[in-house]
Amino acid sequence: MPPIRHHRQPHRSDPPNPIVVDDDVHVIHEISDDDDVEIISERAAFQQSRIQRHRSLTHPQRTGNTSPYWIEISMHPADGHTLKKGTVLKLDRYDGDYFQVRRMFKDAANGDELVLCGIRFRKLSKMSPGHESEAKEIAMIQEVFTDSIKDSRGRVLETFTLDKVRPIAKRRICFSNHLRPVQYQQGRMNEFFPQMAQASGSRPAGTLVCRSKYVVEFDGPSTARARKIQETWMNLTDQEADEGFAIEDRLFRLQRKQIARTARRQESGTHSNQPTPETPFPGRYTACDGFSGAGGATAGAKSAGLEVLWSFDNDPKAMHSYRRNHHDVKSLVASFFDFVRQYGDRVKVDILMLSFPCQFFSPAHTTPGRNDDANEVCMLGLGDILAKIKPRLVVIEQTNGMDRVKFRQHLLAVIAGFRNNDYSVRKGVVNFVGLGLPSTRRRLIFLGAAPGEKLPSLPKQIYNLSFDNPRPDLYPTVSIQDVIDRVVTHHPEHRFDKTELRPTNRVRPIDPRKSHLGTFTCRRSTKERHNIHWSGTRFWTIHELLLLQGFPQNYRLKGNLTAKLRQIGNAFPPVAAELIYRECIKSLSETDREDARADLRTNMQDESPSERRFDRQTREAIAASLYDLPPGSSQDSAITIRDGSRSAR
Repeated sequence: MPPIRHHRQPHRSDPPNPIVVDDDVHVIHEISDDDDVEIISERAAFQQSRIQRHRSLTHPQRTGNTSPYWIEISMHPADGHTLKKGTVLKLDRYDGDYFQVRRMFKDAANGDELVLCGIRFRKLSKMSPGHESEAKEIAMIQEVFTDSIKDSRGRVLETFTLDKVRPIAKRRICFSNHLRPVQYQQGRMNEFFPQMAQASGSRPAGTLVCRSKYVVEFDGPSTARARKIQETWMNLTDQEADEGFAIEDRLFRLQRKQIARTARRQESGTHSNQPTPETPFPGRYTACDGFSGAGGATAGAKSAGLEVLWSFDNDPKAMHSYRRNHHDVKSLVASFFDFVRQYGDRVKVDILMLSFPCQFFSPAHTTPGRNDDANEVCMLGLGDILAKIKPRLVVIEQTNGMDRVKFRQHLLAVIAGFRNNDYSVRKGVVNFVGLGLPSTRRRLIFLGAAPGEKLPSLPKQIYNLSFDNPRPDLYPTVSIQDVIDRVVTHHPEHRFDKTELRPTNRVRPIDPRKSHLGTFTCRRSTKERHNIHWSGTRFWTIHELLLLQGFPQNYRLKGNLTAKLRQIGNAFPPVAAELIYRECIKSLSETDREDARADLRTNMQDESPSERRFDRQTREAIAASLYDLPPGSSQDSAITIRDGSRSAR
């Protein structure tokens, strides 16, 4: 991690602390003489007050709240139909999307015009190509602006007037977190959750099924040209599903863990049918690094606390470098499809990390390459590896060029690979400068979560993106000088042979204290300034490039100069990878902690000691680990606070 030079300061735009006035304090108002007071009628005063209030208010859709002139009603007759809460309509806009009314108002400021607030839905078959869906399946649409109106559950409510909707035949929307029939049959879930098949056949005619929602977040109000921050396709939770159509998310997680335990017993040759008790926190979470290259993602995962068990790549030189730095990982020289076919059933990990080849989608890719077809096909095999390995979480790193309109179909194919396996997925472009990298590198990050798992968040920006006008609540941006200060002069990769430039090729030096490195292009060339040392007289050494890409100081590579430069250019920067995987660990820890609490409550209520999963001593140890500890303590050295004093537990 690059050095941190300053501490964060509170943002200057934070609102000041409110001034609280005690009710017991008497406030005396001084009244002027009668000659200075203008006497007006009560009606005129009311009209004047109303005008002033109306001028001070913004449009209701811009404020994110309902207008004070909106009068809520419970029902409204329209064209022979009675509109009320829960009524399903169709919208003239948005290609015939459905609209479920949640609240209704009369706008007193506009002649009692009817205003409908509700949730928009779209047929899943119209969402994007490649999505598998059953008949009458819809998805909730949530466009989140800074001024969006939300209900008590945090769902975004859109507003439409009566002329924008049209009544349809009576429809009912059923919210469910059940898996799709084809998925729970293929995933061996039907034998454990027979209620899903029963509920699927018991829905009345005219019922629309909603199992998922599409959420797109913007960084501004709906009235401006706001920039899209991230998109999310996610399953509904058991809390969002209707009664009778919900299964506890905890049961999905427990069943997935049971299937993984069975696979591990079969792999180890143990065929006992006895249950194998597991503590809630048996050790570090495990991971598999796909398209690992020289091991940048693995280095970041280990720094975050993951135990990487498997890795694969089809580049022998890159795998040679990988084994040089990660000899404790089972690394394979294999193509993507060979790994899935030969090892897919054996690999059981919590997190699957994939860094698909990005040359085909890169903005710098201007001429066709010999591996373009193979790189393109790899992305289409995502569904196969998810169906085989069944990880709890998935992380995919790709060039931001894939988010362009040119590759929209490829992007939707990746989303379909997640959704057809009932994985929730979040997509967003992350600037790695904001994560502590001194190189301007924007990458497209996908985060996936299996059914029942909590979807991790994208890492928040903690460093400033530029040297000009820095935000005081963020760390100062990491410069080239900050990294060069960490250079190990006697490092084997810090060699200056073949780095000097001819006098005719030398360029003007730059200030390393106020500069970032551009995106590295895998080769030494004088055409790009970022390939040249800040002094302008030589190329960067391999050791310097490794540090500028966020690698540890002791990292070494194998191969010739060209192979090393390619490995650095294709690497997933460990500094950024660490923060992304920390979000994954945080998500898994939270759900496992919830499961452990529920399991402990169930276990303590069992009357028969033979049915208890843990003995008393183990239960007490688990109970002590399920609650957050005070700052400065840990599980190994816990601190309890009693009556203001600190004592060791």
